[in-house]
Amino acid sequence: MVRTLAGFLTNYSVISKDGSRLGIVTSCLLDVELGMITHLALNVHDHQVALPFQNFMIDHRLKEVRLSFMK
Repeated sequence: MVRTLAGFLTNYSVISKDGSRLGIVTSCLLDVELGMITHLALNVHDHQVALPFQNFMIDHRLKEVRLSFMK
């Protein structure tokens, strides 16, 4: 079962491997059975996009999520 996890990482910038800003996190998708976040929901140019939540680094100081698998 997948649930929306609002509030966690909300309004964090999503940064690609090359340093470009992809969008803003609007929510996270949590797989209840696995007990882990599986996707980030982003607002990119006024469109909602879901990205797999893997190979990431969270910087709470800068309010950024860096995705190392993207170019």
